Amino acid sequence: MKETGFLPANPARRRRWALIFGIAFLAAVPRLAAVWSGLVPLAPDTGTYVLPAKNLVAGHGYTDDQGKPYSFRPPTYPLFLAVVFSLTGEALGAVRVVQALLAAGGAAGLAFWVTRRSGWRAGASTGILLALDPILIPVPSFVLTEALGTLLVSAVVICLDQALRTRRYWLYVLAGALGGTAALNTPITLLLVPFLLLAGWLLRSPGRPDWRAVFLTLGIAAACLDVWTVRNYLVRGDPVMVRDNGFGILVSELLTSRNYVCITGDS
Repeated sequence: MKETGFLPANPARRRRWALIFGIAFLAAVPRLAAVWSGLVPLAPDTGTYVLPAKNLVAGHGYTDDQGKPYSFRPPTYPLFLAVVFSLTGEALGAVRVVQALLAAGGAAGLAFWVTRRSGWRAGASTGILLALDPILIPVPSFVLTEALGTLLVSAVVICLDQALRTRRYWLYVLAGALGGTAALNTPITLLLVPFLLLAGWLLRSPGRPDWRAVFLTLGIAAACLDVWTVRNYLVRGDPVMVRDNGFGILVSELLTSRNYVCITGDS
């Protein structure tokens, strides 16, 4: 007779789960300590993200305090704040705690991905580095786009890598949506998706790229930006893609001869 009972758990699977929970804990402790210590002050521009988030929760739409359509900040991070506010109340402390927990989960997820790609030692080293990086630890304490941007950029890289490896089109769609969302959170990531596609093609295949996948991914990312741009044009009359100043003005000013003279020091 065959013996019945529970089969022993796969040692590799046990070790993988131990890595995930261990890295999550190792990352959560210093980040929550930074949040609860109160040593990290709020940034001067935190209010420019909180303003539309509170109006969204109040049912006034994406507007300023005068009820006018708001486009000074792109929508991803204020929408995230609005979700947190609707669940926890309009307390910035709760936002910081949520961000710290998300950062811990992100570090564990990235470590898990590296483990599957390159083995146990590489995954553990990556997780420990992310968990204890002194630059990353205070980021969740800031009520700024960086707290969400670090997670979005990692998600885009992982998703697009998996898409290039498996050639599953739904992953290309997801990567494009994440790329567009990241660009509307941190505008400097605008070229992240095309850069990753180009790098992936050069590193993985000497042949012709899958143009359908390329156009699908870029099209989804562009559609996210187009929706925001069209919204601003319809409600404000201005085709503002990312925001009224900051990144947009920086790019436009860098293209003018007057600023070129200032930058190069020519007279």
